[in-house]
Amino acid sequence: MPAFLNLTYFALAAVAGSSSLAALYLWNQLREKGQQTAELQERADIKRQYLDMFDSQVICSRTDLDLNITYASKALQKISGYSEEELLGEPITLLLDPKLGLELYAEVIETINKRGEWRGTVRHMGKGPNYYWVESIVAPLVDNTGARYGYMQIRQDVTSQKRLEELWMTDHLTGLHNRQSIDQIWEREILRSVRYGDLFSVLLIDIDHFKAVNDNYGHLAGDELLFQFAQLLQEECRDTDHLGRWGGEEFIVVIPNTNLSSAVLMAEKVRSAIENFSFTTVGGITVSIGVACYRHGMSQDDLFSLADNALYRAKRSGRNRVEVGNSSDSGKHTKNPAQSGADKLPS
Repeated sequence: MPAFLNLTYFALAAVAGSSSLAALYLWNQLREKGQQTAELQERADIKRQYLDMFDSQVICSRTDLDLNITYASKALQKISGYSEEELLGEPITLLLDPKLGLELYAEVIETINKRGEWRGTVRHMGKGPNYYWVESIVAPLVDNTGARYGYMQIRQDVTSQKRLEELWMTDHLTGLHNRQSIDQIWEREILRSVRYGDLFSVLLIDIDHFKAVNDNYGHLAGDELLFQFAQLLQEECRDTDHLGRWGGEEFIVVIPNTNLSSAVLMAEKVRSAIENFSFTTVGGITVSIGVACYRHGMSQDDLFSLADNALYRAKRSGRNRVEVGNSSDSGKHTKNPAQSGADKLPS
């Protein structure tokens, strides 16, 4: 209780210098003010406790209109591994998987402009790097005039759930994407290309004479080769590329934001790196690669057919080479993408 309420009624009467009624009135006024002050303090304490709980439990951030971070909750700092000092003033893309970046936020803002908010599941990259998955809601911040001055991002950690999904979407031998995962990535890249006009290309890679490896060294050596091959392929590709095992000894690389000529250069780089590498047990091997670039109006099957026919041509032309898919390949050596290349291609 405030100190002034410790005054006795008689002291107040002496201060008032008048009737006892005036002293009683003054005492009641002071008591009510004291009670109001105590209630306001209690409410402020409760509000502070709520804010502290929000800060420590909710993965939240705020950004300005330029998408620079202006607030990062303690929960966000904990899951990301970044301190508040490391986050404030940095672009929100610091927290995103590098494969997403500003393209995602262009979509986010476009959706907010149409619907008022954006919801989605996003892979984030913390310090280290430390990857984690969140279900995110992004909404605009507006002032009392209705003018937008930034954005708020509220997230829920769904990493455990997504890791279970990743196990289902991962090739267990190589650790790369499996067919189901690559199918989803492929569809997403087509949608992105249609929406933003971005190019993307694919490499279809087949290990030459792989059957001879199994016949001469055994299937365990063959598995070891596939694992080492996947590791080397990852080293030669960019972080933004999507690598998968398509089936058997056939691999696929989906390359975002890449035209045909750049994809051919990358394919040659991969081919050369593999030719010059000495693998455990089997030593040197070679690969044949088919390259294709997405064009507007193509379906997934159309694009696959171009790359697959180019790969077939590389095999028939002596192996250990890169061939480019073109429209003249349409209808030639077309196989269902659900079938493994090992079932159709020369080894």
